[in-house]
Amino acid sequence: MKNNLLITTIIGLGVLFAGCQQQTSGLLNTSKLEEEQQVGQTDNIPKVYHAPSLEVALDAVPFQVKVPTELPFESNGFEVFEIRDWFEREDKKDISLTLQAINKERTDNHFQLIEVNISDFEVNYGGVTPSDEITLKDGIKAVYNGGSNSGGITFSYNDLIVEIGYLNRDDSNKVSEERVLEILTNLANQMID
Repeated sequence: MKNNLLITTIIGLGVLFAGCQQQTSGLLNTSKLEEEQQVGQTDNIPKVYHAPSLEVALDAVPFQVKVPTELPFESNGFEVFEIRDWFEREDKKDISLTLQAINKERTDNHFQLIEVNISDFEVNYGGVTPSDEITLKDGIKAVYNGGSNSGGITFSYNDLIVEIGYLNRDDSNKVSEERVLEILTNLANQMID
């Protein structure tokens, strides 16, 4: 009986250690993710995974990130959790996490959307010119592109590249450029410790 308990304990600790080892090794943990089936040539596209919950997504990625909780509209919080393994598709490095939240009362043509992309590698968008440089909490610099009803903000924090986008597709509820910038700045500041 004691031997069974000892063996069970050793196996349990081994499983726990193996699960933690992947996270601390800086690699993506795919054990609880669903891999998206891709057809055709896949050499130049990332491997895509879906997580069943925000908690699973945050546990799977090889970095820590604080997710905004105060959204500018009524929603169920973030509901889409997509993880991509870029470049060398099997190395579980160069990872991005995409989170999406959408307002509760919506139709196909009338909705508000927040998308947060977090990458642990440098992202280069050739030809994109930021319209404004702004300062976030703790003096962190960010670039902002936007107008009325939509915009995006990009900043670097804790060796991560964070991009937050906002889109308003509700013609009855126009959002000014100033309000878009305020929404994005608030979301970004929530992610900074």
